[in-house]
Amino acid sequence: MSNKDAQDFTYQYYSEELLENLNILKVNNEILVVEDYEINQKIALSWNNLFGSEEEDFDDINKFTFKRYNYEVDNPRMKYYPNKGFFIRGYGEFFIHYPPFDMEEGNLFEFSIGDVQITVKRPSNLFRFIFTNLTYDKYFGDFDSYFTISLVGVSKDKLEEILQQAMFIIGKYNPSSLGDYPTIMEFSGYDEMWDLIGSEEEPKDIKNEFSFSNYPEPIHFYNEGKSDNDPLNFYKVLEYFYIISRKDDLKALSDKLNEDGDIDYFTTEVTKIYRTDEFSMLHNLLRNLRDVPPIIKEAHNQLLISEESLEVFADKLYTYRNSIVHSKKDAGFNMAIPKYLSLENEYKWNVILEQLALLCIEKFCFEF
Repeated sequence: MSNKDAQDFTYQYYSEELLENLNILKVNNEILVVEDYEINQKIALSWNNLFGSEEEDFDDINKFTFKRYNYEVDNPRMKYYPNKGFFIRGYGEFFIHYPPFDMEEGNLFEFSIGDVQITVKRPSNLFRFIFTNLTYDKYFGDFDSYFTISLVGVSKDKLEEILQQAMFIIGKYNPSSLGDYPTIMEFSGYDEMWDLIGSEEEPKDIKNEFSFSNYPEPIHFYNEGKSDNDPLNFYKVLEYFYIISRKDDLKALSDKLNEDGDIDYFTTEVTKIYRTDEFSMLHNLLRNLRDVPPIIKEAHNQLLISEESLEVFADKLYTYRNSIVHSKKDAGFNMAIPKYLSLENEYKWNVILEQLALLCIEKFCFEF
């Protein structure tokens, strides 16, 4: 890559207005370094780490290459939270979602927690630079539609704690008349993980007549999961169908009973089904669902599982289920504290749980 290629890409990919508001300290065939003088922070980005060693056609560059790039590689003192925010050298900035902010303009909130200065405002120029890839998402819009919360003078080990206190203070002293509550937001927008189910099928015709659901209860769980963004409700959908997914086995036992009248054998085998351990029931359910293989494939692509197999996938899914079910851990009874800055893998598993819950409802409730 030549220096000219690097400069051309920089001015093609980033908006002219954004670059005018940043100091470009260096741009050559190896690296791009920018500084946001308003917040006194700078970051570096090496082309080799971004694109890899292969030659790239800058005219046809995939705008989502940045989704796979980790800024921490070129900025060792930085903590990068994809689609959410970043922390570097005592400064943190994150998307914040709170509908009352949308009614106002400019700097809405400034306060301090100890020595940490908190500000809610439109995203900084460095934030816009780091997350420019989001502007290529068809659901994003522009940065002026969003607010961020910035923390100045915060240490890395206190970041989560200060964010939690800040959300409490904002919610208490700037209350919502609609019952909303402030939270750190992770922009999801368009994600290829949502296209796992039936991505190669022709779109189904929209109909206006539907049958009653065979099982209404799991739909309640699914709706609650969508409303509260609670993955545990999606897992409850799976649990609901543990035994129902064995109805072919139960029917076979019933047919055998009708043939030979061996009630003892029938009772023993049915008892075995009901006493099957939970992990085995999960494994059996997944084995009986259509369209699970592409979900397993994507989980492997997302580095959630070590190999593309149903057994490994079921094991990791069950492990994740346990991590969100148990509110206490080990003999010390340490509470599993919810965190805003949880790892991105949690979001990915939540997407998978929702997709699996939807598959169950389609198969057992409506038989689409």
